[in-house]
Amino acid sequence: MPTYTCSSVEGFLSASTKHALARAITAAHAEITGAPSYFVQVQFIDLPKGNIFIGGNALNDDHLFVFGHIREGRSAMDRKTLIQRLSHDVAEVGALEPTAVWVYLHEVPAQAMVEFGH
Repeated sequence: MPTYTCSSVEGFLSASTKHALARAITAAHAEITGAPSYFVQVQFIDLPKGNIFIGGNALNDDHLFVFGHIREGRSAMDRKTLIQRLSHDVAEVGALEPTAVWVYLHEVPAQAMVEFGH
């Protein structure tokens, strides 16, 4: 169920970088939460220039936003560790400045989802 959606300006990330980021995000989630890696989904959304703004100003290609939807019930320490690890690993793998990576985690109650038909 863990689903990570990564948004950036179109053309910012190469296919090989996306693949490496997907592996890094999957590894971080699995190692910290103990969830099987085959549950982790990573999606990339490439937005045309002029469609991402911060403070009313359009971004060109210098930020990556990672939105993680994870199962509710992880400890505060695990969530903090996961956010820090994701921020670090995404910046490192993507060759990005740490300030260019924004990570958000949203907890979803188990009864609010269906996975593999259950």
